[in-house]
Amino acid sequence: MPQKKLLINLRQNKNAAQYAVAIEKVCEQNDLVPVLMPIYYKQDIDSLRKLKKSLRIPSLLIDQPLSGQETIAILQQCDTVLAERLHLIIFSALLQKPFVALSYDPKVSAMADQLQMSRYCIATEQADAQLLLNTLQDLLENQDDLRQLLGKSTAAL
Repeated sequence: MPQKKLLINLRQNKNAAQYAVAIEKVCEQNDLVPVLMPIYYKQDIDSLRKLKKSLRIPSLLIDQPLSGQETIAILQQCDTVLAERLHLIIFSALLQKPFVALSYDPKVSAMADQLQMSRYCIATEQADAQLLLNTLQDLLENQDDLRQLLGKSTAAL
């Protein structure tokens, strides 16, 4: 059986090394492979490279600019998402991929609210390893129900 994948996108984020602790634990406990993908390559890649260096587990870094079609194709192969970029949150919801949103801007929180996913939205200034771990674990435990919820909430978009 193919290993499940956690798609991760961070923008210019100073907490990448701290997030690595939570990502490692949740991936080890749930047999997930982290897939690190930039949305805006020039703005995102440094944080993703730092995260990859901090991870002590195998991970895949997509270290090239991607078209919208390539982004969606990669997202379709993943099971769950940790995202800071609004576009990835929207794509995840439309494809019914449960996500944890890292909110750096009110627009991210507003979208999570509109999708009825505010429980899985963490303000970046409040995010620490333990909160991220707990939220990701909660997401994974409820992912089947969340897929259904996303199907219903995106129908209204």
